[in-house]
Amino acid sequence: MASIPNGGSGGSIGASEAAVAAAADVAQVLRVDWNAGLSSDEADRRRQLYGMNEFNMKEEDPLWKKYLNQVRFTSCDLNT
Repeated sequence: MASIPNGGSGGSIGASEAAVAAAADVAQVLRVDWNAGLSSDEADRRRQLYGMNEFNMKEEDPLWKKYLNQVRFTSCDLNT
C-alpha cells in the first residue's frame, strides 16, 4: 500500500489528495474498516465532531426560466 503525501495526520485527508489516492489508502488514513464501514457509535461520534456530511448548494434558476430569459432578451435585441 502506497503512502499518501501530506495525508494521514490526525485521520484526515484533503479532497485533492483523496481524489488521486487508492481507495484502500484513503480508508486507512480515515481509519475505516474497508469491509464493515463505521459502527453506529463511531458514525455518531464523527458526526458530532465534524458535523453532517452535507454540501451548501446555491439554488439556480430552473432550465426553463433560463431559456425563457434568453428568448426574451434575444427578442428585445431584435426590436432595437
